[in-house]
Amino acid sequence: MIKFLLKALGYLGIIFLFGIAAFFATYGATSSTDFCKSCHEVKPFVESWEQSPHQEVHCFGCHEYQRPGGFIESKARGLSYLVAYYTQKDPIPVKGIFYESKCISCHLGSNKDFPEAPLLPKEPVDHGDLITRQRPCTECHQNTGHEHYFGLEERLAK
Repeated sequence: MIKFLLKALGYLGIIFLFGIAAFFATYGATSSTDFCKSCHEVKPFVESWEQSPHQEVHCFGCHEYQRPGGFIESKARGLSYLVAYYTQKDPIPVKGIFYESKCISCHLGSNKDFPEAPLLPKEPVDHGDLITRQRPCTECHQNTGHEHYFGLEERLAK
C-alpha cells in the first residue's frame, strides 16, 4: 500500500511539474508585444502606442499588476477576453486595465528598467500632491500610453 501511495505521489508530482512548466511556457509565449499585436481588436491601440512616448514600455509594463500573482491575474483576464471574443456575437471592446502604480514607479525613478523616464515635476502642478490625494494619472494624461476609444463611437451608435 505504501509503495502504491509513493508511486501515485510521484506521478502527481510529475504531472504538477509538467503543469507548471506548461503554464510558464504559455505565459512566455503570450507575453510578447507581438502576441498582443496579433489580436485585431487591439491593433489601433498598438499602432497608437508605437507612436507614443511609451513605445519602449512593453504592454505588461502598464497592464499587469506588480504584486505576487499579478501575472496570473493578467493571463486570466486575457483568457476571459478570448472566450468572450469567440462566444459573443458582438463582444464589447475590452477595457484595458492598467495600474497607476506602474506610472508612479517609473516617474518617481524607482523602476530600474526605465532609468531615463522623466521624473514627476512639482511645477506647474505638484504631482506628489495629486498622488497623495489619490487623483488618477489619467485625469490629465488620458492618451499618454496610447489613444483610447478607437471605433467605440460607431459601435455604441448601433
